[in-house]
Amino acid sequence: MLGNDKENHKDVLKCFSTYVKGRVVAAGLLPLLTCNLPSIDKTMLTVFVERWKPKTSSFHMLFGEMTITLDDVSCLLHIPVKGKFFTLPSLTREEAAIVLHKQFGVTQAAAEEEIRKSLGSYARYTWLLKVAEDMAKEGKTKKAARAFLMRLVGMTIFCGKTNNKVDVAYLRMFMDLENVREYAWGVMALTFLYNQLKDATKVCTTSLGGYLNQFQAWIFEHFPASLFDRNLNRKYSEKDPRACKWVTKGGTVDLHAKRLILDDLRDNNVIWTPYDRHRVDWPFQQECLYSGWIRHSGIIRPYLPERVLRQFHMLQDQPNLPPANIPPVEDIDERFENMALCVAAQHTDTPMTTPEWYKSISHRFVVPPETRGPVAVTLVDVLEQLRELSDIIVDPSETPQRILETNQRMRDIIMQHLEYGGDDDDSGSGNEVAPHGGGGPDKKKK
Repeated sequence: MLGNDKENHKDVLKCFSTYVKGRVVAAGLLPLLTCNLPSIDKTMLTVFVERWKPKTSSFHMLFGEMTITLDDVSCLLHIPVKGKFFTLPSLTREEAAIVLHKQFGVTQAAAEEEIRKSLGSYARYTWLLKVAEDMAKEGKTKKAARAFLMRLVGMTIFCGKTNNKVDVAYLRMFMDLENVREYAWGVMALTFLYNQLKDATKVCTTSLGGYLNQFQAWIFEHFPASLFDRNLNRKYSEKDPRACKWVTKGGTVDLHAKRLILDDLRDNNVIWTPYDRHRVDWPFQQECLYSGWIRHSGIIRPYLPERVLRQFHMLQDQPNLPPANIPPVEDIDERFENMALCVAAQHTDTPMTTPEWYKSISHRFVVPPETRGPVAVTLVDVLEQLRELSDIIVDPSETPQRILETNQRMRDIIMQHLEYGGDDDDSGSGNEVAPHGGGGPDKKKK
């Protein structure tokens, strides 16, 4: 983040003058210099990517949906979630070189050389840091600030999969340094991460971009410590961004084990609203309940807090289907700026249980039953699933199609536990089904 000289990390801004640091503060982006964890647990992020559903912009867990909300971004990073969206220009290599030359004050030859080395209309992080330092030493503070800010967002909230360069088009956001604060940085950062998660669900994708420190900090806040290895930062106070609360350690739990942990989590294992103590210093912002489309340049993703109301201390009802058609960019911008649609629901302090509708329609497990190993399923759990589904069948308001689907679901549950359940002897107590994967050919035959 701050260069190769670790001894000077704390003083990295000294050579830039008060003006450069002031521009970072004025943009609302100074917390990005402090919210960086020393390591990323790749296996932990992988098990969550496997549960990401792009159409709903949410992770589908055993007990319901969860997602990284604008409230999470606000509390974790302390960057603005109010403001305008931005459309990046599309630059050719020649155009990118001209922009670098004019906005940074480097020679045309140096700009063209950087474009050649970066293999496109990009600028490398190492080159941007050198430009910022050189411009600061020459007293060209505006140019130094542009280079530093461009590098900062490129390494954090808009970090690509290569993780060593940033699109020159981002420089357009910093040409007018007086208006940088007007942008909804937190919303655009979340849009960018949503899009990276969408790409990561494809078979051909082997890496993940976006601000992974934010992603990992979100997991730390909401999920039990059995998934990861981290320590509390003793210097943290509630005035700091919550992403500063944790100090990471090397991940030790293998991928399959973490899949099993997530498959076995229940709603009472999750910390739904971790920021209650943080509200004194960082109040909740109503913009976080906006529902609709969010965007970063041409990247447009759905943001649907109505699917994760338990993360807002609200009762979770069955949500509508996610929107199918993306509206024009102008409409998206207007709806967000005017907060045209914000979710309203009943607040609650009662225990938050898994929604019944979700249990009956969702594919909730990632690990196939025959490979799960010694994870016991009680007969009570099986009967409870069947009881919940039977309520749908006897409901006179249900459609014939829904009743048929429910019947099929009940049949699947019964066949699944007949196939893998049961003991070879009569010594059991009769109140448990054998662990998934413990059946084998003989038990299937039985």
